[in-house]
Amino acid sequence: MTSLRFTRNPYDWCVMNREIEGTQQTVSFYVDDIKLSYRNENVLLDTVKDLAARYGKIKDRTITRRDVHDFLGITFDFSKRKQLRVIMNSYVQEIIGEAGFFSTHDNTKTT
Repeated sequence: MTSLRFTRNPYDWCVMNREIEGTQQTVSFYVDDIKLSYRNENVLLDTVKDLAARYGKIKDRTITRRDVHDFLGITFDFSKRKQLRVIMNSYVQEIIGEAGFFSTHDNTKTT
């Protein structure tokens, strides 16, 4: 990644950043999952090509080009301009269930 001018984020070593066109491009890693973010889709596609050339083919079905992205059980919703909604409903429901609280979804006690 450093050959692509990415530097490791000092606060989270699973995140790398680089500056392109005066703004930050971010790559997040979790085991074999990668999340790329940048405002220009052409730059993202070039980054995917660079990663594929360096590390091997990236499956097309894993590339999301929508306003709503699911990544590791987290939903990132970019559908409203200049706004990001981060949704973790399934994770929250799992925690509520494990804690023995009533589910906020169907008002029944989870066992």
